Amino acid sequence: MATAKIIELLLEDGNLDGLLTVQDSTWNGTMFVSSRESTHQLFQKKETNYWGIYLLLSESEVYIGQASELQTRVKQHDKTKDFWVKCILFTTKDNSLSSSALDYIESELIEKAKTVGKLHIENKQKGNRTNASLSEKVKSNLYIENALFLLELIGITVFKQEKRKDTRREQSTAGVFLQAQTQAQLQVQPQAQLKAQPQSQLQVQPQSQLQAQPQFQGTPAPTASETIQERKFFIELSDGFHYQGRNHKDTYLRTIEHLSKTYPENYKEVKSTLKMKRGRLHITQHQILSKTGSKLYKQIYNGDFVFSNQSAESLKSNLQVYLEKFGIKRVR
Repeated sequence: MATAKIIELLLEDGNLDGLLTVQDSTWNGTMFVSSRESTHQLFQKKETNYWGIYLLLSESEVYIGQASELQTRVKQHDKTKDFWVKCILFTTKDNSLSSSALDYIESELIEKAKTVGKLHIENKQKGNRTNASLSEKVKSNLYIENALFLLELIGITVFKQEKRKDTRREQSTAGVFLQAQTQAQLQVQPQAQLKAQPQSQLQVQPQSQLQAQPQFQGTPAPTASETIQERKFFIELSDGFHYQGRNHKDTYLRTIEHLSKTYPENYKEVKSTLKMKRGRLHITQHQILSKTGSKLYKQIYNGDFVFSNQSAESLKSNLQVYLEKFGIKRVR
């Protein structure tokens, strides 16, 4: 019989883009989720000084680590790793995770993320060699199971293996159908018709035509959704520009570079006037750091810095603002 769960999800900023605290009634663990810009708020939590596991995430990359003091380690990465826009911390309510348990959990998560292969794994190593006992491994596996459940609950699927549609039965059924259809066609043709067919007609079909006839293929053609997924970072503008990006941030920056090269006068005006809600310019001539010292801007070809430390939705909406300023439409 399944065990009922009570999940406590605290939205400290009133939305899923802000600081989240997630707990499970059947689990001693705690999960914190924060954007990079909100880590100063996250670090006010006493649990961020506990032993635990952390994930640094962007749309295309993930880094998995462990620390005896989570806050200290994440602050270090904030100064040295530029790719991430979100961090997730896993610890316990009583700071009870041991060093050997963390070695095991970290190693298992790295291996699982590599197996699934959804994001590029920033980890160069597989984690520390673990000395966890059998009982610690059993407890750690339960911890991992609960952690993955909460990640999936908030839409983080970096460790989730998608189920593939089993086409073997369909192929087998199709093969039987084709065989039965062929046999039936042979049986319904009267013997008289076979004999009446002139020898010359039997020989007129060239060998090339026989080879060109399509054969039954077991692998189905790509679906429309698969094609869309492959090109989700593609952009095409009404002025003819098109680009296949690696991720939303790459597409965003390359498009702004195109606008600056193609429409320099418009770009100069947008650069000096386009501001965010807090009054900060979208484009500057120097790097700007967050309160924790992380880089908020990316440098483009002309030396300018473009604000890029944003979520995928913010990047898409802000790119639309740029295009409207230039009077250009996005075709797709």
